[in-house]
Formats: sequence, C-alpha cells, structure tokens
Amino acid sequence: MIGSRDFFLKNVGDVLDRELIRTFIAQFYAKEIIPPAEIITPVFPEESKSLETWLRQRRDGKVKISSPKGGKKKELAGMASENAVFAYRARKDINAAELVKELKERLGLSKTPEDIGAFDVSNISGNEAVGAFVYWSDGSFKKDRYRRLKIKTVQGIDDYSMMGEIVGRIVKNLGGYLPDLLIIDGGKGHLETAGKAIEGNKTILKKTPDTIGIAKDPDRAYLTSSDKPVNLEDRKRSSLLLKGIRDEAHRFAIGYHRKLRDRGLLESPLGRIHGIGKKRRLELLRVFDSIEDVKNATVERIAELKSFNKKIAENLLRELRRDQ
Repeated sequence: MIGSRDFFLKNVGDVLDRELIRTFIAQFYAKEIIPPAEIITPVFPEESKSLETWLRQRRDGKVKISSPKGGKKKELAGMASENAVFAYRARKDINAAELVKELKERLGLSKTPEDIGAFDVSNISGNEAVGAFVYWSDGSFKKDRYRRLKIKTVQGIDDYSMMGEIVGRIVKNLGGYLPDLLIIDGGKGHLETAGKAIEGNKTILKKTPDTIGIAKDPDRAYLTSSDKPVNLEDRKRSSLLLKGIRDEAHRFAIGYHRKLRDRGLLESPLGRIHGIGKKRRLELLRVFDSIEDVKNATVERIAELKSFNKKIAENLLRELRRDQ
C-alpha cells in the first residue's frame, strides 16, 4: 500500500454499481493521471471492453480491468471496500449547516446559502448538446427540482453561448425561484456569461443569488467579487461539497446527452443500410459517439467489432460515405 484516496458520492442509490464504476473510472483517468496496467474493481464496469480500449490509449500500453473472485487481489479489493466503509461513516455525520457556513466565509458570499444549484453543459463536437441543472439543500440533492433541456439556439461548439442559453431558460422554467448559491461549470468566461443571463431575467427573480464558477485541472472556484480563484484541491469539507454538486450536474447532463445520442444513432441512417440491424447498431453505439465517427473509422476497426466482418464493414462505410 503506497497511498489511498476516497471519494464521497451521494444520491447514487438509483445507479447500478456497474454503471457507477464505469463512470468513475472514466472521470478519474480523464485527467492527467496515467492508468496503471491493472485496475481491480468489486464488479466489472459496464462496457468494460470499450473502457479498457480507452484506458490503453491513455496509457499507451496494456490495461486490464479485473474483478477477482479469490486470492491476494480479492483481499486487496476487500481492504479497499473496508476503508471505504470507514471513510463513509466519517463523512456522513458532517453537519450541513456547518458546511454552508464555511462556504460563506471562504467565498465571501452575501449570505449563508441554504440551498445550492449547479449548471452544466454536455456536448460532443456540438452534437446533441444539452444543459442540466441540479439542486442541493439541507445535506442532500432534491431531484424534483432537477432540470434538463436540449440546446436550441446555438450551433456548433460554443460553450459560453450554450451556458448562457441554459441559465436563462432554466431561470424562467423555475419561475425565478433560484437557490442562494449557483455553481457554473467553467471559469471566468462561463461565469460572466451566466451572470448576463441572470441579469437579463432579473425582473422575474424572487431573490438575487451568489454565483461562482468552478474550473478543472486544478479544481478552483472563480468569484464575481475577486480575480483570484479559491483553491478547491485542499480536500476541505466545503471544497468537497462544491465539487460534489458540480459533479452531480455533470453526471445528470452526461446521462441525458447519452440518452439522446443513443436514440439518435439508433434512429440514424444506419437503419436503412442492409445488414445493419438493431444488434449491430447497438454495437456501433457502444464504440462510437456519432455517425461521423463511424464514417471516419477504418474498415479494419469496424470489422473487429462483435458480429461484424470485413464485408459488412466495407458495405457500411460505402453506404455512409455515398452522399459525401
């Protein structure tokens, strides 16, 4: 044992363990962390083969995901689980009132936030762009106040404009009832864009919220009252709370984006190509993010997919590229 880190995830009771582990591994190694040669998990994550492929690209070498049933590796997984139980017991007793009071002091907020909301945008190359809003109060997420929507007015990749659109539309959707503190996923630019959207709807606001932006790598909070960001990599309880709410908004947005992407690919021109039934479309969906990614793939890459061969791959690419 050369090190240990714990991550506290709340309100994930409706998420399957396999999905949760896949999402966590993908988010953890999406940063500047090189994956190891082997990752041990209590259960196999969803889409483990495609996840291994992505991890191999990140590592530039072999990566194996395993869920051992016995031996030393099983003991290691058990030790990690036991450590997680102790960490959970230590965290769950944190008083929410103390946390938000700490936030007010650290961020210089106008008042102690009784409730917190967070906005996030999800898109891949501008395709099926969506926005999401989550709501936290009194120590837990209130899912009846979650909101999600498709981006309507922005074409292509423009995160600033997308953020402005979702903030403005959700403010109206909520009837002006915003939480005391808003978290915007992004830095100064995103924060300023969100501020303009809120200002543009000030006539319907029931109260004026404090607003911060949280940027990644490293995690830091930008304030409207200062040019100097607040470090959130210090593992303070208030930092973990802010990042946890930011991550929940990201999870909610990603889930909606994946749902629209999946539906779009299933209902795409693939359905009109001879030999590409639902089973093969789902396999393409598992590996590629869009029709464009399929078009840009090689015959060899597609032929190695489950239930595909070289002839089917050649026919698929020929049909998809015919109108280019």
